[in-house]
Amino acid sequence: MAALTLAQIPANVGGSLESLTMYSCSALYDMYGGTRYQEIPGDELTPLVTSQVGRAGDGTERLIYRVSLHLHPEWRTSVNRIWLDTLQYSAAIVPARYLA
Repeated sequence: MAALTLAQIPANVGGSLESLTMYSCSALYDMYGGTRYQEIPGDELTPLVTSQVGRAGDGTERLIYRVSLHLHPEWRTSVNRIWLDTLQYSAAIVPARYLA
């Protein structure tokens, strides 16, 4: 989880949870799209973040992300909100194009 403050998020990202999700997933994909981890023992390595563009059955364009987030080992019994029990991938710096 790269360090990021609310002030660093561009103002035009706000307005909807969908916009914030697209911003976050896009940044994670840019930063970690080539990083892989062992999801299933003995299986091939799996990307931390994947991205796919496609057309849905109703004809709308969709951008589909799959993001694997690392959770604190005690997250199930934690009193924290789940985003507070999400562990960082690394101490990478968010690319400047994602900052306000």
